[in-house]
Amino acid sequence: MHKIKKETNADMGVKGAGAGIDIIEIKNVQLLLLENVLQNQITQFQQEGINDYQITILTDEQLAWDIKAYLPHSVQALDDFSIQSFPISYISFATATNFKGLENDVIIFIHKGKNLLSNKNLSYVAMSRAKSILVIIYLVE
Repeated sequence: MHKIKKETNADMGVKGAGAGIDIIEIKNVQLLLLENVLQNQITQFQQEGINDYQITILTDEQLAWDIKAYLPHSVQALDDFSIQSFPISYISFATATNFKGLENDVIIFIHKGKNLLSNKNLSYVAMSRAKSILVIIYLVE
């Protein structure tokens, strides 16, 4: 079982349904480099045939306003981080709390620090929104 799934006690899907989603971890990212890291990851997904509307970036309420300035231009915040209409035709950005109950093919979860358990419920909500690929970006504190 993957370390993240084990730490958060998350199934990431139906138990016994198979291997589950792909998980990519990107550690020790400085906020000033976040735009480049995101753009590189998004470009890679696009080259693999993933459409913009299949990608959602999630974070917590506290980080959302700080991160917004470092997002690639192709990313749009969803109604000041609350969801009024989804899916949309571009890469979306929202807080994990506001995205609860929705899902997308690719979820990029931006987390500050090394410990996902610092807010276990939020981490679980964010990580369980991914249908195919979960990327976790750990920002340096």
